[in-house]
Amino acid sequence: MSKYHFDQQRIERNDTLAGRHNFAKNGKQKISYFEYGPSAEEAPTVVITGGWPWDSSGFDNRSRLLAEMGLHVVRYDQRGSGASSHPHGVDAYSMPTLAEDLGAVLDATTPKDKKVYIFGEAWGPFIGCEYTNINPDRIASIISIGGPSLDVGFGTLIRLTKEAVNDHSLIEPVAKQWAALSYQFAISIPVLPELLFATGIPTVIVNLVTMAAADALDALIKDPLSVIDQPTNVHDTIYGINKYRWFIYNRFPHPKYDYINVPLLKVFQLDGDFIETEILLDGLENQTPQLEVTHVSGNHLNFMSGESGKIITAGIFDAIEKTQ
Repeated sequence: MSKYHFDQQRIERNDTLAGRHNFAKNGKQKISYFEYGPSAEEAPTVVITGGWPWDSSGFDNRSRLLAEMGLHVVRYDQRGSGASSHPHGVDAYSMPTLAEDLGAVLDATTPKDKKVYIFGEAWGPFIGCEYTNINPDRIASIISIGGPSLDVGFGTLIRLTKEAVNDHSLIEPVAKQWAALSYQFAISIPVLPELLFATGIPTVIVNLVTMAAADALDALIKDPLSVIDQPTNVHDTIYGINKYRWFIYNRFPHPKYDYINVPLLKVFQLDGDFIETEILLDGLENQTPQLEVTHVSGNHLNFMSGESGKIITAGIFDAIEKTQ
């Protein structure tokens, strides 16, 4: 296992680190994935995906970096994004189905007797937590940026909302977290979000904001490895809504599980993030076998840049060392 080091220019010009593209199949649906670095037989496997409204392409540089450091990296596009299938209907985006897609990618890229490491923010860990509660012997560690699970997160928020009736110190943080998550309910409204996103205006705004944030940060700290450096598009934005819709319709306010059955759960809490605040981690140490929480600076747009990126990357290797 190599130590933490990289030469960004070498990574960009080294074609051997380019992702090897293929498709996994789950029924009639195709799931696009890329493999980087050595094979699964030669190195630990780290699995990365994107988060709505982006596909996984923003993690290409990060995947190359991890491959340069000796890991087998699998980057895949969830259904409804990138080169993967875009099926119609809310039920096509259920959490169990998304977990099946992850399983199909794992079966196509790693031996079934070998454990893997899930890394990312939002939907990567969300799907990983769903999968590991169905298949508890396949994932060695989930390395999550922010809250790792929609089920556990909403369960915690509902519990704290009830406790706030008697503990008034909880009112403000609980109210802020509900407000931050209100977008999930807004985009779950039937038809209207599609009409809005079809205009292309929200997508243009998202791309301008994220690209401007990445460029400004890069210019400031001379680090080109911002996590979100690829634009989204209207097509992916519209289809990806269905993931939130399915969860709101079927799991809220009655989450399916309150325990994350994975040997090691590493959470990197972003101090500058208002979307997933630390309140979502309340009691999480009792809801998984082993929890490690590390605070880093940054938000959803820049968490893999600068010193935070180095800390998080080192955390991936730490998880591997502790669970091999």
